[in-house]
Amino acid sequence: SELKSRFVAVASHEFRTPLAGILSSIELLDDYGARLPDGERREIVDQIKSAVARMNKMVDQVLVTSRLEAGSFAFEPKPRSIPEFMVQVAAEMDQANRQSSRIAVRCDGIDRPRLVDAKLLSHILVNLLGNALKYSPPDTAVMCTATAHGDRLRFSVADKGIGIPTADLPRLFESFHRGTNVGNIQ
Repeated sequence: SELKSRFVAVASHEFRTPLAGILSSIELLDDYGARLPDGERREIVDQIKSAVARMNKMVDQVLVTSRLEAGSFAFEPKPRSIPEFMVQVAAEMDQANRQSSRIAVRCDGIDRPRLVDAKLLSHILVNLLGNALKYSPPDTAVMCTATAHGDRLRFSVADKGIGIPTADLPRLFESFHRGTNVGNIQ
């Protein structure tokens, strides 16, 4: 019940912005579409597509989280090139977030494919990188590093963001919990 309440609070907040963008874009097309130059029309349609993609990504993240918490997530590791995978994650983020150019990717000691569940790892990295971009100054870099230690992989994300207050640390791994210092940041 508490999880559901937190989800509703976060989802309603997170969905409101892209929905407002979609509505205003459609109203522009409806009112002025025939008079707009092709380039402007294309830009508005691209904004709609971007907002819909963002909402779909949020729904996918909620579904993965729900499956994980319900114990019904199927862990499916397969050999993947980690450098290629990280470039792919950064490229996907770049489509959805204009701030993604701030992400620097580094791989240390990973010279062969590794067994990873790409869907789960992507979910984790997109969440961490998205938060790093969101909660750090726009003129600072976000570093995503993968290192190998024998058969183990370690991923880290470092930024110059607002950090997590000490009082919020015990709730760090609770779904849909927002830090007390986030203010009005989406």
